[in-house]
Amino acid sequence: MSQLKNTKVVSDIISFDDQVGYSALVLEGNYPQAHMKNKLGRELCLWQRAKQKAFIAEADTLLKLKK
Repeated sequence: MSQLKNTKVVSDIISFDDQVGYSALVLEGNYPQAHMKNKLGRELCLWQRAKQKAFIAEADTLLKLKK
């Protein structure tokens, strides 16, 4: 689901309690859009375990990006 290029996982999996039903991890890669000039970016991936469905949100400020 990630739109980043060369995507890799850069966090441990965080599993929330079954009452919440989600697991989360942080992805890192490069923005593919020409105006972003291959800039490094991060996304937060939430996995809804019961429905086997993923949700992605931009998370550039979640963890410090490497220069």
